[in-house]
Amino acid sequence: MRKEYSTKSRNLMMKYIQEHAGQQFSAAEINEYLQEKERQINLATIYRNLDKLSEDGILMRYKFADQKCCLYQYSGVSEQCQHHLHMKCEKCGKILHLECGLMHEISTHLMEHHGFAIDCKTSMIMGLCQDCRKKDSN
Repeated sequence: MRKEYSTKSRNLMMKYIQEHAGQQFSAAEINEYLQEKERQINLATIYRNLDKLSEDGILMRYKFADQKCCLYQYSGVSEQCQHHLHMKCEKCGKILHLECGLMHEISTHLMEHHGFAIDCKTSMIMGLCQDCRKKDSN
């Protein structure tokens, strides 16, 4: 088991991640934040930390076909986010969690009728959130 080091840069990364808990972010956005805080850190080190946090279940990592880089989302210290789907608003970027009983129904239906197991760690439903739909209808 490797030892975790608490550095100013790592602490600032975690602060950014926690402050953006309901959003997806990239390594470049963290790098920009660190530079604003006058912390110079190698981009490879940022990726290494993001990979470790993803392996530990603290971050969810998403790779969409139309994007060159991965996006990350804070899931906290529990692994709950790895057991339900997420919905992302295409307009404002807000992330919503599908934690209701429907999640079990969807998983069960897909397995029983299609032989398909959902990988919630990488699955995202895209659409418009309620707030953006309201704004569009006004």
